[in-house]
Amino acid sequence: MDNNRTYYSHKAEVRAARKNTALVVLAFSIGAGLGAVAGLIFAPTSGQKTRDELASSLEHGLEQSVSKGHEMVDPTLKRIEKELVELRKKVEDKVDELR
Repeated sequence: MDNNRTYYSHKAEVRAARKNTALVVLAFSIGAGLGAVAGLIFAPTSGQKTRDELASSLEHGLEQSVSKGHEMVDPTLKRIEKELVELRKKVEDKVDELR
């Protein structure tokens, strides 16, 4: 696109911007429609089977990520609990010293 255009009114500039926006939206819509049609034409399985496979793979992925998350978080939580206990002990000792 040529961004060095000279517009003689604000109205003309707005009109040109709207035209460009409309062209972009139209191109995106056509591309999305063609992609959806191509997906339906070249799909190797039926829609129900594809949705079932997608759902089961998502469930499996979520289960794995949750279990890995627990494996990563548990040691950190235990370390933080230990440090909090130590900090509390130090604070109590300082308070006792000040009394």
